[in-house]
Amino acid sequence: MIINLFHLSDVGNEMDSRDYGLSIHRGVLIKWNEMRDLRVPLMIDSMPIKIVEKLLAVCYHKGNVAFLWRGDVPTDYAEYKTVNICGDSWSITWSKKAREEVKK
Repeated sequence: MIINLFHLSDVGNEMDSRDYGLSIHRGVLIKWNEMRDLRVPLMIDSMPIKIVEKLLAVCYHKGNVAFLWRGDVPTDYAEYKTVNICGDSWSITWSKKAREEVKK
């Protein structure tokens, strides 16, 4: 799947995070904020492999996390749920299936 710019504008918009760079960890695009919280890759590492294979992008900002998925959103990672990482609970404020662009 090709991730277009409209995908990246979706991830993190709900959290008013500015663009402080991008990286890829285990095949997942991380959209960083000013904190560059290194727990984001740890969160990805803690996910089951089958979940990581569906995850396209993630963004973290002030205790909130946003996910962009290939296919349907896994139940445990739906909006308004939480993920626990390093003793903190992060709220999932945005978790959506990537919009697919149809080419004719």
